[in-house]
Amino acid sequence: MNAYSLPAIIAFTINVSLAFLVLLDNPRQAINRWFCAFILLFALWNLSEILILNSSGYRNAVLGAQVLYRAIFLIPALFLIISYLFPAPRGAFASKPVFQIGILGVAVAVLVLSFPDFLVTVHPLPNMPSILYYEFRVRWSAPFLLSLAVAIGFFIWGTANLVHKLQYARTNREKNQIRFLLFGVVSIFLTFLFINALRRQLDQLISFYVLSTALSLLVSFFFVAAILRFRLVRLSHLISGGITYSFLSSIVLAFYFFVVRSLEESLVQIAGIRSFLVEALLILLLIMLIRPLEGRMRRTIDRLLYRDIYAYRRRFLSFTREMMSYHDRKTFFRKISHFLRNVLQIQKVLVFLRDDEQESYDLFQGARKKLSLGPDDPLVAELKRQKGPVEFYDLDHSRLRPEVLEFLKMHGIAVLVPLIHESDLLAFLALSGRKRQKGFRQEELEILGIFANEMAITLMRNRSVEQIQQEERERGRMERLAAIGQLTAGVAHEIRNPLNTIVTSAETLLRRKLDREAEEELKSYILEEAQRLDKILTDFLNLSKIRSPEVREVNLDGFLERIEYGVQVRLPENVEFSVEKEAHESVLATDPDLLEQVLINLLNNGIEAIEEAQSRQADFKGKLLLRVTERKHCWWWEVEDNGVGIPPEKQNEIFNPFFTTKPTGTGLGLSISLNIVQTLGGKIEVESEEGWTTFRVVLPKLNRKEKP
Repeated sequence: MNAYSLPAIIAFTINVSLAFLVLLDNPRQAINRWFCAFILLFALWNLSEILILNSSGYRNAVLGAQVLYRAIFLIPALFLIISYLFPAPRGAFASKPVFQIGILGVAVAVLVLSFPDFLVTVHPLPNMPSILYYEFRVRWSAPFLLSLAVAIGFFIWGTANLVHKLQYARTNREKNQIRFLLFGVVSIFLTFLFINALRRQLDQLISFYVLSTALSLLVSFFFVAAILRFRLVRLSHLISGGITYSFLSSIVLAFYFFVVRSLEESLVQIAGIRSFLVEALLILLLIMLIRPLEGRMRRTIDRLLYRDIYAYRRRFLSFTREMMSYHDRKTFFRKISHFLRNVLQIQKVLVFLRDDEQESYDLFQGARKKLSLGPDDPLVAELKRQKGPVEFYDLDHSRLRPEVLEFLKMHGIAVLVPLIHESDLLAFLALSGRKRQKGFRQEELEILGIFANEMAITLMRNRSVEQIQQEERERGRMERLAAIGQLTAGVAHEIRNPLNTIVTSAETLLRRKLDREAEEELKSYILEEAQRLDKILTDFLNLSKIRSPEVREVNLDGFLERIEYGVQVRLPENVEFSVEKEAHESVLATDPDLLEQVLINLLNNGIEAIEEAQSRQADFKGKLLLRVTERKHCWWWEVEDNGVGIPPEKQNEIFNPFFTTKPTGTGLGLSISLNIVQTLGGKIEVESEEGWTTFRVVLPKLNRKEKP
């Protein structure tokens, strides 16, 4: 066994293993079949070198040299075919087997024609007669020149084809794959030419053998790097078996060349016996001995390579079970974000949630800067098409809106995970890059895809629960309002008579001559009570019956100035009040009196919340904001304050009649406001935590002739 052939033996083992890994990943794909053949040609190159360096006779060495040069001349043809198929097929005709077989047929035909002009001889190396070297001589005939021109032409054609495809590559991933293949193939070709050009300059021919076998090993490493970097095969299914069988086959091959062949040569020298049966028995014995090692080695490789993947699966399964109980949307996505940040070691998780009313996907959590995507946005369309996690560099950046692309780059987004339920995109998550790793492995993306499906089902179930809860709350509120309406009629009947009596008595008392102090005290007491009863009665009537809205066009700026003036009149010290407008329209259609009543009530509530915060902290600076935003189909009126906030357990009760958190008040203000907003065809939403509260009044866009 010649030690100089060891790099070629290793390269041969690697190339054969990689070729079958690529083929078995998807045998039906043309690119897999041709790429397998491409790698096998290099394996044939390696085998030829092994045969030359280890041949004891001239006949085998000449055969190896002949095969080597034929393989080298066929490589450009396969490279040209692959250039049309990788990374995606280009051209309808070029994708057909007729074209591919035709290209290979041309290469084979010119080799056959030039066969007599390939003169390969072998000679023993000086000072190393046991090692043969080959020498290639040609007759510069027309057939040989044709074969040389075809080989070089195919190589240039394939290179130009890849350069052209680089300009029209759809994604960054495809561009990187093309660049890598171009760099690798061109580098191998130039290195091959350089080594052969140095052949006559080297003092010892053995140096040429070392460089040649080193090049074959370099080619193998290039194929390994391409498969690992661009995930050309599903390594999770094949890599453990491939590594196992590559290692074991290397042991068998090395054992054959170093042990079996040595024993065979010893038997020939000592006893003059050459027995292939002895060789076969020794190899069979070795295979039987290492067979138990195969299973143990595969399990060890799985534990080493996929230890974190198994841990991921356990943690994702545990979290999925935890999320089976109901959570409101904010808690639901907060838990998901926290879990993904910890498990995947990522910095950010942005949540885009679908707004059914606006028909858009709005940024829900993860960043302060808001972003909204329409249902026809290219990013949304791509996520619906992919139906699974998509890496950022796999997107066609040229099709994305510039502001969306800039937003994703600004937050370092690496993966987008859609939450799809029955072809319905409910939301999607944007995950930033890893803290310690550059990218996500295929196994992690598969786990994320399964996780996204489970979370989409859970989100859909939560939405159904919220809808049922909302319907129950609305039904309960309507029942309470109906009861209040009946109560109001009875209360009005019961209170008005005593109220008339009190007023009449007060007027009579004012006409009688009594002690001045007692008279004034009695008169004030009766009037105060009468006014208080009248206010309660008025609130009752407002709660049970709201007049029909009178829609008319209102100047938005004038309306806001009127609201601002009304608030400034009663605004306490150390409170900043501001108005923001985000609207294209200068006129809106609404009932200004009813809308003003609602907004003034919400602003007054905000002032009272700030005053309560100031009573707890002397130097507290209050902030009150009224914001109006024009949306696609509606108007948003938002009132924000930095007061004491509303406790979470009370947020669902604040619209109930008679419920109040203030020491004074009837508890009817928000109930009346809700009735007015519903009469206008809208709704009121509230978000609050300690030190911050937002009431959002959502009203549909109307014209003068429409009724809410």
